[in-house]
Amino acid sequence: MYTPALGMSGTSGMPLGRYLLGEKLATGGMGEVFVAVQRGEQGVDKPLAIKVLLPHLVEDQQVVKMFLAEAQLCGRMNHPNIVHILDLGQEEDRYFIAMELIQGVSLSRLVKALAKEQRTLSAPLILHVARSLLEALHYAHTMTEPDGKPLGLIHRDVTPHNILVSVKGEVKLTDFGIAKMQVAHGQTQPGVVRGKLDYLSPEQLRRQRPDSRVDLFAAGLTLFYLATGRSAFARASPQETMKALQDEPLPLLETLRPDLPSALVAAISRAANKDPDLRFPSARAFREALPPPSSQESSDVLGALVAESFPRVVVALDRAWRTLVAVSGGPGPGEPSAPASSQSQGPSAPAPQEEVAEDPETDKVQLAGTVAAPVMAELDSLLSSSIASFIGSAEAAAEVEEKRHSTQAVEPPPLRSHLRRRLWIAALAGLILLMGAGVGWWVTHSDEPAPPPPVEEEPQ
Repeated sequence: MYTPALGMSGTSGMPLGRYLLGEKLATGGMGEVFVAVQRGEQGVDKPLAIKVLLPHLVEDQQVVKMFLAEAQLCGRMNHPNIVHILDLGQEEDRYFIAMELIQGVSLSRLVKALAKEQRTLSAPLILHVARSLLEALHYAHTMTEPDGKPLGLIHRDVTPHNILVSVKGEVKLTDFGIAKMQVAHGQTQPGVVRGKLDYLSPEQLRRQRPDSRVDLFAAGLTLFYLATGRSAFARASPQETMKALQDEPLPLLETLRPDLPSALVAAISRAANKDPDLRFPSARAFREALPPPSSQESSDVLGALVAESFPRVVVALDRAWRTLVAVSGGPGPGEPSAPASSQSQGPSAPAPQEEVAEDPETDKVQLAGTVAAPVMAELDSLLSSSIASFIGSAEAAAEVEEKRHSTQAVEPPPLRSHLRRRLWIAALAGLILLMGAGVGWWVTHSDEPAPPPPVEEEPQ
């Protein structure tokens, strides 16, 4: 991830090729991400994010292949809702990717921050995120080879953790590290599913060949998460989660969020259908099923929400970048020697009057664009069994939620047809009943006295 985490590690001016690395922003499963600048010929400093492959993974050729494939794939992408890759390089035994620096946070962090205030995103903001996400997926799914042949790209890790929202209200999909091209050589082991468990589709868990509809399933569950603040099928254990993903119905959004437009609820429900044939055929079709845009869908509202909910993140990013520029000996941001265009690319701290603002009509400024989160306990008596199960399991899963955020290999349960399973269970139950009846008859009749032998009467 390449949005700043609070409490960044202190690093200043570490060279890497033509880049200068600053503070560490985050550490993921494959690499570390740093704020960085590139020194241009005219002394222009541009804030970047540099993702460096972890040292202990350099010897693993499969990991290096995946790392480079991500960079090469994303380097071909040019879409406003996908994080832009700027460069791929190797310095001695260090592999790195240079990308645009997003001044913001992941959707998962935003939803968690709002949950602490017992709030969640309003319907207009959910729709704003949905349209942007589905445009990004449509672009990725329809990418072609230079000769025009469809690439067949599947992201396979569409989750709130891999969708970034910025202080400008931008929505950007990131982390194509486990993306799969259907026409290319597979990079995953047979029988192993990669992704975040809570968002895997039933067909992935059944080890069936995936297509772009697995991304639509994950997108539907992501929008459910934005609406409720809970993962729809998260359970206390991986086994329970996999069972819920395959067998349990989606909790009723029309009950949990009655304020949502019916078209949005219907679209989410269709995208999250267990049967891929009943989902939308494409991301574009999903997007077209959403309600028409309204004036309330504003990137400004989303950007203000991010900035005001995470002021420490904005300040930390600005400090890290300015410190790095100072260490590099170049002109600081905003100084006359730097072109105006470069100033606009650098993160800047919010004005003091924007950090703390009072409004007698609302509790806090950062709640603009949000609504009260569903009070699950109060709805318990009104909910169906599936929703009640969802509520209880979500509470149980809260203790292990932090362990679920990393993308990991998941070994699905052995393949077994539901019909075959039911037939075997029915046959076994019938056999047990017959055996029980036989044993019961034997016990009942074994205690009866034997019939007396026939008596021959003497002739009169």
